[in-house]
Amino acid sequence: MSTKSNYWKNISTLKAEISSLSKKGGSVSENTSEELALLKGRVFDKEKEINCLQEEKKRANAEKSRIEHESSNLKTQLLNLETEKKKLTQDLQRERARTESEKKRTDEMSKSLKTKQVEVEVLKSEKKNNDLSLQISEHQHLETEIGCLKELYENERKWVDCEAKKAETEKKNIHQVKEMLLFVVITLFL
Repeated sequence: MSTKSNYWKNISTLKAEISSLSKKGGSVSENTSEELALLKGRVFDKEKEINCLQEEKKRANAEKSRIEHESSNLKTQLLNLETEKKKLTQDLQRERARTESEKKRTDEMSKSLKTKQVEVEVLKSEKKNNDLSLQISEHQHLETEIGCLKELYENERKWVDCEAKKAETEKKNIHQVKEMLLFVVITLFL
């Protein structure tokens, strides 16, 4: 900005000098004419430079406008991203809380399952022990019953043997009685 204002001051000064020299008109010497031509050349160069600077300023303003527009877009995008980040953070916190709750529930269920498994194993063991005790008791009862049946069998066998001996004795007696009767009958008929 300061360079531009300096140019304008220089140009204004040069124009004032040209104007004052032009007013003097015909009394201008050849040296002054050359000086005037040089001054006009310098004014022309400075105006040309000013035009370039004005073009540069337009480009700079356009670039500034473009950058401001991009900046605005970027701010909007940033705001959208921050809003989305906040939403995602809230979603993540909710998901973490839900996951933590599920984990606690799963842990409790796992503990409950392990407790139930231990209880089932204890019950199986007790049932096995009870079944074994029952089987032992039944076995002892059966052995007692077998012992009684053996004893009964032995008694029956002895009775049968005894009865068989009695029958044999009776048969011998009958046979003797028959022989005696036969002898008596034969002796009577003879």
